[in-house]
Amino acid sequence: MSASRLVAFGQNERLDVLLADRGISAKTAERLTKEHDFEVRRYGWATQPVDPLTGRKVFKPLKHAWKVEAAHAQLDKSRRLAKSFENTERSATAWLNLACIAMVLNDLR
Repeated sequence: MSASRLVAFGQNERLDVLLADRGISAKTAERLTKEHDFEVRRYGWATQPVDPLTGRKVFKPLKHAWKVEAAHAQLDKSRRLAKSFENTERSATAWLNLACIAMVLNDLR
């Protein structure tokens, strides 16, 4: 969700820092920080890792971002969430909570 949408939906009230990947430019991050009441911080490596043998840039997943992506992939397995049957935000949030609980309980087995 973009920083502007966070503000539009009132989701920025308790937000102190928004971590953005390297897809956002440093200039844009600075501009968004000045426009809003929270810091937009670029997260990741300062320079992209390079393969010493070929000299080409290589993909290296970011530890915390990778965990979030893995959690989203697990939640995508929930048929109820994938079908988007819910008409209200409250109902959709309840189903998301149930899917998260089911995921945790599955891991405890």
